[in-house]
Amino acid sequence: MTVRDVDGPALDMAYDLIRKFHQRIARSGFLLAPTPGCPRTGAPAEGFVQSYTFDIDDLVAKMQSHVVIHHGAVPDRIASRLHFLYRSSPIIYAHRALGEVDLNVEQIRDIIEGRVSNWGALDYGRKSIVPLFHDGVVNDAVFRTIAAQSFGARHVRADLNGYGSYEHLAKKGSELAGSIVFGLRPEFAPSTMLRPISLAGRWPGSAMSPDQYPSLPVWLSLPDDCSVGALARYLNLVAARMAKDVLALQKIAGRVRTRTAA
Repeated sequence: MTVRDVDGPALDMAYDLIRKFHQRIARSGFLLAPTPGCPRTGAPAEGFVQSYTFDIDDLVAKMQSHVVIHHGAVPDRIASRLHFLYRSSPIIYAHRALGEVDLNVEQIRDIIEGRVSNWGALDYGRKSIVPLFHDGVVNDAVFRTIAAQSFGARHVRADLNGYGSYEHLAKKGSELAGSIVFGLRPEFAPSTMLRPISLAGRWPGSAMSPDQYPSLPVWLSLPDDCSVGALARYLNLVAARMAKDVLALQKIAGRVRTRTAA
C-alpha cells in the first residue's frame, strides 16, 4: 500500500504512524537527543530515506519525488506539507579528564570557529582543545547546520578531525585528554572516558523547551508513492535508536545524581 493508492485512508495511516512514533519516543523518556536517524555511512538509511536536505531550495526540488529528511527551520508554507519528527539537539562530549564541563552557546561557537584553542581559556586546565566530529556526507552537513543555526558559527575551524564511524570517533575521543566530541550518539559514548557537556548549566536530555537548549527541527517529506509499510519500519528503527541513546544518557545522569548526593 502507498500513500497514492487510497489517498485519504493511506494518508491518514501515515499521520497515525507519525503520531504513534511521537508517543513511543515520549514513553521512552526522549526529551532532547541527537539525530539518531542519520545513517552511519552517509548513504540513505536502510534504503528508505532517499535524500537528506539542509537547504530549502533543495528540499522543494525533491519533496514531490523523494522520501526526504530535512534538518533546519522551514517556512510555514513548507511546514504544512511536511511531517515534523523531533528536535535534534547536539550532545557534545568532553574528555572526563577535564572534569565536569559547563559552557555557554558563545563558548561552543568560539571553539567551533577556532577562536578558542586551549581549555585554559575556559578555566578547564591547560590542555589544547582537540576537536573531533563524525564526518561523512550527511553527518558533516548535520554538524555544519547545527553549528550555524544552533550556535551561530560563521565558519568551522580547519583543524577539526573527522572519523567515519561512531566507534572510531568514540575511541579517538577517549584517547585524547583534551578532546571535545561533536556528533557522537550516546549509545556509543564510553561513560568512563567521555562526559556530555552541559550548556549554561543545562544537562542534555533534561526536560527543556526548545528555547532553553540549542536544537534543530527534523522533518520528513513523503512523496505520494511512499510505502506505508516502509515508513513504519523506518520509524521503528529511528525510535529504537532514540531509546538506546536516551537510556545511555539516563545512566550517566543517574551516576551524576548519585555522586552529587553522596
